[in-house]
Parts: sequence; structure tokens; C-alpha cells
Amino acid sequence: EEAKKMIPDLIVLDVMMPKMNGFEVLERLKKDEKTMDIPVIMLTVRSASKDVEQGIQLYAEKYVTKPFEPDMLLKEIAHSLSIRYKS
Repeated sequence: EEAKKMIPDLIVLDVMMPKMNGFEVLERLKKDEKTMDIPVIMLTVRSASKDVEQGIQLYAEKYVTKPFEPDMLLKEIAHSLSIRYKS
């Protein structure tokens, strides 16, 4: 609901969350016309190939596993935003 109100430039989303997992959130974001174009980077400890595949199938821009290098995450964010706002 917050994403619909704010329409952020990008979302960094974890898989493991209390009420709804990140895959469910991602699926809802990508099915909603208001939020479907927001790039989503999954940042999670879940590194099994089936989890990575699920994130990609649900149209995550990138799937980054923990532990991660902060500089690498910043580069992925910058890259995703540059693609989104390329003229």
C-alpha cells in the first residue's frame, strides 16, 4: 500500500518478513498497474537456486544474497535507476 502511495524510484526488498514474504510482496507489486514498473532488488539471506529463480521469475531487477558488499549493492541500485531513467 505504501508503494502505491509513494511510487518510489526503486525498492530493496527482503524475502523474510513477518506478515507477508518478499516474494508475495514482489508478486503484488508487479501485478499492480501503479507499481509494476518500479524496479525491485531482492536483498536476502535466501540463496538457494530455487529462491533466486523465483525472484527472477517474479521480475526482480536483481537478486542479491547476504552477506553482501555495500559498494556492490550501491552499484546495482545506480544501474537499475540509470536504466529506469534513461532517455
